[in-house]
This record gives sequence, C-alpha cells and structure tokens, in this order.
Amino acid sequence: MDFSEADAKKLTSFVTGEFAKELGKGVKVESDKGVKFGFRIKLDGGKVTHEFTEAAMADALSALLRPQLSRVVNAAAQAK
Repeated sequence: MDFSEADAKKLTSFVTGEFAKELGKGVKVESDKGVKFGFRIKLDGGKVTHEFTEAAMADALSALLRPQLSRVVNAAAQAK
C-alpha cells in the first residue's frame, strides 16, 4: 500500500495513539511454538484475532489462486 506523505503521517499518528491507549490497558505478549514466522494479534475483550503468520498468509493467498498453484503455496509455507 502506498500513501502520500501527509496520509502516512496521519495514519502513523492514529495508530500510535490507538496503540498507546491499548498499552495503557495492559499488554500481554506470549510465544507460541506453533508459529515459526510471523505473529498473531488478539484483543481478548473484543474477540478480534488477526494472524500474520506464514501459514495464514499462504491460506489468504491460496484463496486467490488456481487449485494447483494453491497447493504449491501451502506446501512451501509448511516446509519451513
């Protein structure tokens, strides 16, 4: 995604402000041996989970690909 410099500054300011609010509530960081590369974000109270793991990205990309190429992408993500 590309943004103008002004929009990038606005987005950075917004995200930083929202992150600071959440930090004020307390943050818990945990490791997960099932995640080799990437990370997960989970907001327990709101029950929102986002995964930026290799497997999750492969799944998202696979939804856009032809079945044969999808299998190749998923196999590559699992091989690491």
